[in-house]
Amino acid sequence: MKILVTGVYGFIGSNFARMAIELGHQVVGFSRNSNSKNKQRISSIVENPNFTMIQGDMANPNDTSEICEGIDVIVNFAAKSFVDHSIRDPKPFIDSNIVGTFNLLESARRYNPKRYIQVSCYDQISRTLTTKGLKEYNELKKGDLVLSLNPKTGKIEEKEIEKIIIQDYDGDMIYFKSDRVNMMVTPNHRMFLKNKYLNSIFVEEAKKTSTRSIAYFPKSQGWIGTDDEFTYAEGVGKVKTKDLFYLVGIFLGDEFTAYQEKQIINKSGLNRKDFLKENRDSKGKFVSKKNGDIKYATCKSYRIFIDIPENDSCRKRVEETLDDLGIKWSKEKNKSGEHIYITSKSWMDFFDRECGKGFLNKQIPPWMKQYNSNYLQYIYEGMMDSDGHKRISYSTSSEKLRDDFCEICIKIGKHVRITKRETDDFTFIEGRQIQGKISYLVYPTNKNKSIRKENTQTKSYKGKVWCLKVKDNANFVVERNGYYEICGNTDEVYGPIMEGVHTENSPLNPGNPYSASKAAADMLCLSYANTYNIPLIITRTENNYGKFQHPQKAIPVWTRKALANEPIPLYGDGKHIRQWLHVQDHCHAILYLIERGTPGEIYHVAGNEEYENIEIVNKIIKLTNSKSEIEFINDSKIRPGHDRRYAVSSEKLRMLGWDTRHSLKSGLKQTVDWFKLNEWWWFK
Repeated sequence: MKILVTGVYGFIGSNFARMAIELGHQVVGFSRNSNSKNKQRISSIVENPNFTMIQGDMANPNDTSEICEGIDVIVNFAAKSFVDHSIRDPKPFIDSNIVGTFNLLESARRYNPKRYIQVSCYDQISRTLTTKGLKEYNELKKGDLVLSLNPKTGKIEEKEIEKIIIQDYDGDMIYFKSDRVNMMVTPNHRMFLKNKYLNSIFVEEAKKTSTRSIAYFPKSQGWIGTDDEFTYAEGVGKVKTKDLFYLVGIFLGDEFTAYQEKQIINKSGLNRKDFLKENRDSKGKFVSKKNGDIKYATCKSYRIFIDIPENDSCRKRVEETLDDLGIKWSKEKNKSGEHIYITSKSWMDFFDRECGKGFLNKQIPPWMKQYNSNYLQYIYEGMMDSDGHKRISYSTSSEKLRDDFCEICIKIGKHVRITKRETDDFTFIEGRQIQGKISYLVYPTNKNKSIRKENTQTKSYKGKVWCLKVKDNANFVVERNGYYEICGNTDEVYGPIMEGVHTENSPLNPGNPYSASKAAADMLCLSYANTYNIPLIITRTENNYGKFQHPQKAIPVWTRKALANEPIPLYGDGKHIRQWLHVQDHCHAILYLIERGTPGEIYHVAGNEEYENIEIVNKIIKLTNSKSEIEFINDSKIRPGHDRRYAVSSEKLRMLGWDTRHSLKSGLKQTVDWFKLNEWWWFK
């Protein structure tokens, strides 16, 4: 792999270049000319045949226009990063961090690299309920409609998939498993839960949910759709919506159509048209006479059978619905059972066209699913009356009908789960014959659904994880092993934060010209990824440390002062809080994302340790056996806008299997020891 590393003379860029070379990659370094000391950072690789050096200025388009030719991966470290300097003179930061990024993006747009790195989820057997049925993650497409809960109204809505995220994962998953719940999600997954007492919805990470004694899952408060009292049914005419929907529900369970042709002797010898015209007397009455030469006639029969016994609890309602729809019917009883018998070409055509021919092809007409939940309730009642076992479960052999029924159950405010069973060619439920070797039982319920702590466990998992970015509501209906849930997604240069941590979706609120220039560069990169399909990944990190760090950065300054037993300068009261990450962990994360990251995404690269600045200084004093004292400096004028606390969450990256290799204790000691042995680094 051929990697372009901009800012290769810099602290992080040089560490990354050395690591990439050690792993066998080709590296093209790009940087402005620098002093000999900065060049020492890459002295160990300059003679390596896999390394090429190009000198130039990122802010000069003439220097950057051709640098991406033949490059597989671009890693852009080129940036000015001294906060104090940016406060005194912001312009160089705008030129380097914004203009330089723009020039590099233009070159990338021209040469199409495989990756451009600008320095929340389900397991693979979970499926999504779309308006076209259940789909696995690799069957989903951008623009597919999924069922999503509006957390403000509690209503189900159909929302487009805006983005599909699929990643390799090797780590822990949270497994929720009981007789009513089956979910496996990453620890940072956004769970949509219900406050049982306030009847409201709240969101939290799965890791936190797993610690609750009991957690309740939400269900919808209905669905807003078409609300017409009368419906025009093609070939049938205008009918009451509730009656039509109930009859369709009945048909989907226990009706079938039968078309038959039969050859009989033609007594008149005429076709139908001629018979109606010629075989009448003077008064218009039909007379029997043979005046044609057609020997046989074809009789066509259009029949509909409703297999509901007379003693069934829904039989009376079905008969009344047929009467209200103006459908003529009769009773029939024979060896195959008791039927309601209808002869009608128009109704047979309607059922075959709208509901599917044959039990394996049955479906709820798509246009019917767009009606209000109060009308969908009639379909539900018809289906449960016809093929509902003790009104507890619904049985069907049609996968499409299974999914359609689950959809309307969710839209009318029910929890639902399914099971699959294999039977003989025929089986009987409550005296009714059900055909099909494979069938599905759907169990709808109005009862609250919950999971207890004792039914939650952490399981190791290695495989694909996936998630969706869904428009507006940030949740969708997911199915795993037959259990359906409404659950969230995990799609997500910040200002100060006093509690918690910034996620990749936290709003940008930069507090100084340096961070503002970096935030602007990130936005520019995201716009190029969206507009020009550049396979770009953005990483955001915390305070890095390690060997070869610039002598004016915090840890080098504190170490140099401690080694000389001089007063150690500390801004403010020393209580500013930062996270710290060893530079090699940062470089390893970027190489990891080149292989496993998802283009268009933002990833935080951070450790789990955060300390007040005064704690770091005291650790350095102890490591160096220094007699230095801390000198507190008023930062109100020197550093206006100094963030009190800065912290980011790297859970999204850790979900891919990455983790730090250096603790602050070991990494800080290693760094201080290097500075002790390399005092030349302090001086020109």
